Amino acid sequence: MDVLEVTDRAVELATRKLKQKVKELERAYEDLKALDRMKDEFLAMTAHELKTPLTPMLSLVRQILDRDLGKLNEKQEKALRIVSRGAERLGGSIEKILEISKLESGRMELNKEKIQLASLIQDVIEQMKPLARLKKITLTQRITKFPPVEADGRRMTTVLTNLIENAIKFTSDGGKVTVEAKQRGNRALVQVRDRGIGIAKRDLPKLFTKFFQVDHTKPGAGLGLSISKLLVEAHGGKIRCESKLGKGSTFSFTLLVKG
Repeated sequence: MDVLEVTDRAVELATRKLKQKVKELERAYEDLKALDRMKDEFLAMTAHELKTPLTPMLSLVRQILDRDLGKLNEKQEKALRIVSRGAERLGGSIEKILEISKLESGRMELNKEKIQLASLIQDVIEQMKPLARLKKITLTQRITKFPPVEADGRRMTTVLTNLIENAIKFTSDGGKVTVEAKQRGNRALVQVRDRGIGIAKRDLPKLFTKFFQVDHTKPGAGLGLSISKLLVEAHGGKIRCESKLGKGSTFSFTLLVKG
C-alpha cells in the first residue's frame, strides 16, 4: 500500500467521523430547540394559569378598599393596600412573561403607522412624573423636531415606559433622569440617561437577557429590558446601554424615520 492510498483512507476516515459529529451536533441542536419551545410553552401556560385567579382577586381587593363591602379600620386598610400593590406587581410580571412569549414565538403582530415619536415620549414622561415625584427625582426632556417614524405606538410606549421606569428605579432620591430624542442621519435616536448606581462592565453583556437583574433588592421580574430589546429589533431598530458603576447609565435606541 503506497503513501497516497494510506492518505486517501485517512482522509476518508476523518471525513466519516466529521460527518458523524456534525449529525450528532445537529441532533443536539434540535433537542435544545425542542426544550426551548417546551420552556416557552410552559412559561406561557403558567402565566395564563396565574392570571386567571389574579384578576378577580384584585377586583375583590379594590371593592373592599372602596368600602363597597363594608367598613375598614386603619390597620385593615393598610394591610389590604400592601396586598393590592403586591398583586399588581405580580400581574405586571405575568403580563411581561406573556408578552415575551409572544415576541419570541413570532406570534405578536405590530400595528405600524406613522407616529410623532416626540409626542409619544412627552405622553410617557407625563405618566412617569408621579413615580419620579415619589423619589423627588427631576424628570426632564430634550427633544428636537424630526419626521415621524413608522412604528406600533402601543409597543413603543412599552419600550419608553420600561426604560424611564428603570432609570427612576435605579436613581437615588433627589436625582435626575433625562430623556433626549433627535434625528441622526435617517434614524431617530432616543436616549434615557440617569445618574443612578450604574452597571458593572461584567454585567453589560447580560443586561438584555431574560430574568437578569442587576440589583435583586429592587422589585421586578427582570423582563423589561429583554422585552424592550425584542420590540425595538422587531421595528428594525437597535438598542444599547452605556454605563459606569456609580456614575449612571444611558439607554439608547434607534428607529427609522419616514421623512
